[in-house]
Amino acid sequence: MALLSESGYYAVYENLEGVGKAESMRLSGHSVTLGAYLDVELSQDDDGVYVAAVSSKHAGHLGTLPPRVANHLALLAQNGWSYAATISYIWYSGTTESYGAEVAVIAWEPELDGPIRAYLTGLFDRIAKGEHPTPKLTPEELAEVKATNGAWNKAKSVPWPTFKKKQHVVAYRRKRGVFDGMVNAAGEGKMGCKVGTVLFYAVAAALVVLLVMHFIG
Repeated sequence: MALLSESGYYAVYENLEGVGKAESMRLSGHSVTLGAYLDVELSQDDDGVYVAAVSSKHAGHLGTLPPRVANHLALLAQNGWSYAATISYIWYSGTTESYGAEVAVIAWEPELDGPIRAYLTGLFDRIAKGEHPTPKLTPEELAEVKATNGAWNKAKSVPWPTFKKKQHVVAYRRKRGVFDGMVNAAGEGKMGCKVGTVLFYAVAAALVVLLVMHFIG
């Protein structure tokens, strides 16, 4: 593909790289919510190679994007493009005893900012609900997004990632759970969800204490 998309829009599904023990543990927790915006920070290493570090507002660092994607995003950013990302799928590998994640990465030129940001609201909501829509847009679909100011959201669903049998991979999370939604809403400042999150942890802690007392009593 061309270094700069002629359509003014770029999107891809990619697996996170650089997922160590700490990142794997974070991916297994409720602080990582599907369909929520991720932070993607671009930097250069000592050799001048671009690195795209991916993190969650609630969980912290989760891994990095593949180098070719990082380089492409850097080029787009240098030309004034914006970009966004969200986790679309989390799996567990019995072979490595670790968690991994697929990320939807989207970038767009300044002229498309309003329609695309509105479009992503619907796209990320579909991902949160357990769908797997392609983040890519054909020229005709992009024209619909622009014409409807982002209201169009009929991107077709695509297959989930596949792995070799020897990797012993099972789906861990394909949609946002109830508690995941509470954590995400709490992070956005919704007081009711903040209270609900605190109560959940309080009840969970109380149950642990009761179980311990039961077994030692």
